[in-house]
Amino acid sequence: MLQLTCTTLRRRLQPATAFLQPATTLQRRLQPATAFLQPATTLQRRLQPATAFLQPATTLQRRLQPATAFLQPATAFLQPATTLQRRMQPATAFRQRLQPA
Repeated sequence: MLQLTCTTLRRRLQPATAFLQPATTLQRRLQPATAFLQPATTLQRRLQPATAFLQPATTLQRRLQPATAFLQPATAFLQPATTLQRRMQPATAFRQRLQPA
């Protein structure tokens, strides 16, 4: 009686087993890829706090890009004057020492 019940149950489960077998085979074939990707997934999970911390700065940098692009020509224009000022510092210091107190 028990053997008959098991045989009947097995017969009834065959369509479901046949349906699930390709998925099981696919899962078995994907195991190496899953094992390969797991360290990267773990690393990504560990980096999430840092990424969340840096995101506002990245957004700010993106928002500042137009202003930076606008200021670049002015910086290039002023650079020779800054260099000249740096070159004149010894002469300015010497002149200040010559002036009476």
